[in-house]
This record gives sequence, structure tokens and C-alpha cells, in this order.
Amino acid sequence: FSSFKNENAKKTYTLLMDIFVICSCVIFLGLITNISWISNIYINNPLYYEGIELIPCLMLGAVFLGIYLNLSIWYKLSDQTIVGLYISLIGAAITVSVNYFFVPEYGYWASAVAALLTFMSMMIISYIWGQIKYPIPYNTTKIIIYLLLSIGLGMISFKYFRENYIISNIIFVIFLIFVVFKERTLLKKFLKK
Repeated sequence: FSSFKNENAKKTYTLLMDIFVICSCVIFLGLITNISWISNIYINNPLYYEGIELIPCLMLGAVFLGIYLNLSIWYKLSDQTIVGLYISLIGAAITVSVNYFFVPEYGYWASAVAALLTFMSMMIISYIWGQIKYPIPYNTTKIIIYLLLSIGLGMISFKYFRENYIISNIIFVIFLIFVVFKERTLLKKFLKK
């Protein structure tokens, strides 16, 4: 917050968002492509294995929540913190509605989807509202590409290669190579420091 009056503050917020999204997508895909052996280590009760199907949905919701929290900088800096309340109320309404109408039929799947929809909605609302009230030039196209790639590759790995560690990790390494290639300038800056 201390740098918000600095003329380069918006560039800093853009850079921080890029770094957050890149790291989140790498972690998301890394966990999804290795979910089988990780779950074998941490899940001791076989009854919990059916819940593994929810992990990608919940993790993606966590990525969206993190992006929302990064986006929320605009209403804090522009002294419009009431907006955070409004967005949270919308999120709460989505969560309660989806759970109320769909949990009886779909069980805990509905709750996982409710969390995903809630965080995605809060992220989108905060982005649109923020660009109107306190525009920050986020690299939206790049962010969307990273999200779509990590989600798409994660879905392919999870659905078709979950038990094949080699193919799953080849998918992950391909994504890592793509990230390193696309972000080589940024990586060089950090490695020099």
C-alpha cells in the first residue's frame, strides 16, 4: 500500500498480479498432475478417495480467490472499501443459493461448485468494477492464457492420465517450459537481483 502514490504503482500491481497468476497456475497444474501419488501419501482412509474428484474444482476456486484478493487493491487504494462488502455479499448470495438449491440433489459436489462460482464471480466483478473506478493495466490476455492452459492441461491430465505419472509430468514439464520461455525476461530480472 505504501507505494500507491508512486507513479509506477500501477505497473507494480500489474507485475504482482502476473507473478501471482503464473505461480498459482504452476502450483495448480503441478498438484493436479501429481494428485495420485500425493493423495496416496496424505489420505489414509479409503473412504476419502471419492473426494479426490473435487480437488481440481476447489483448487481452481482458490486460484480465483487469490486473483480476487489481488484485484481488491483498487477499492482499498481509492478509499471505497464498502465495495468489498458489496462483492462479499454477492459472493455469499451465490454460495447460499447454490448450496440451498443443489446440495439436496448433488451433495458435496454442489458445495464445491458453489465455491468455484462464488470466487469466479467475485473475481470478475472486482475486475470490471476496478477497471471503471481505478484502472490498473493488468495483462488480461496473458492471465487468461495462463489460466486456460493450466485448466485445460490439468483437466486432460486428471481425466485421462491420473494414474500415469510419466505422461502427467510430461504435461506439467511442457507447461513449465512454456512459462519459462514466455517469462524469460522477467526471470532474468529476478535472477540478476
